[in-house]
Amino acid sequence: MYTSPEKLAETIALQQRLLREAMVEQANLLKPLAKPIEQQEDQQNKYEWKVKRRSDGTRYITRRPIRSKVLKAREEQLNRERIGLSTDDDAMSELKIGKFWTREERKKHLEKSKERKLRHQQNVAQKNAQTHDPMIVQLSHRKMMRRQGQQLFDKFTTIQEFLAHGSRDPSSSLGGILSVTTV
Repeated sequence: MYTSPEKLAETIALQQRLLREAMVEQANLLKPLAKPIEQQEDQQNKYEWKVKRRSDGTRYITRRPIRSKVLKAREEQLNRERIGLSTDDDAMSELKIGKFWTREERKKHLEKSKERKLRHQQNVAQKNAQTHDPMIVQLSHRKMMRRQGQQLFDKFTTIQEFLAHGSRDPSSSLGGILSVTTV
């Protein structure tokens, strides 16, 4: 719960009153669940008979408590343990005294965050462009070598590339390696 320093005492009193009311309400919910000892013993005697099978195939009968009873007992136990606990963030944390941001200040924050995001995207795009430049230079160098009539065959050129492209110089009489297959 956010508050101003002027209303601090009033807010604390309100929170304490709400907490007391919640604890009383939870305690009242648990009262009907408490039963006389005789009824509890009767319910403990409610078992079901279950036929089970051993790994060798033989069967045997066993007695086990009714599942719904076990679940209800577990629920009661959890309710008893959870009295006074809350998952509410305001109840768990200390008093939050924060700055109240006006509409104009919130707009400025929004604009600044948009600018930061845009700058970040531009930086990422710029870094990506710089990483592609060496690849472009290398490819243009290969193309220039082919046009000058020099056969380019390095560790990155495959045989298929070499056979397909060959020399692209029109003045050259040879246009790459010729492969003939007879049928």
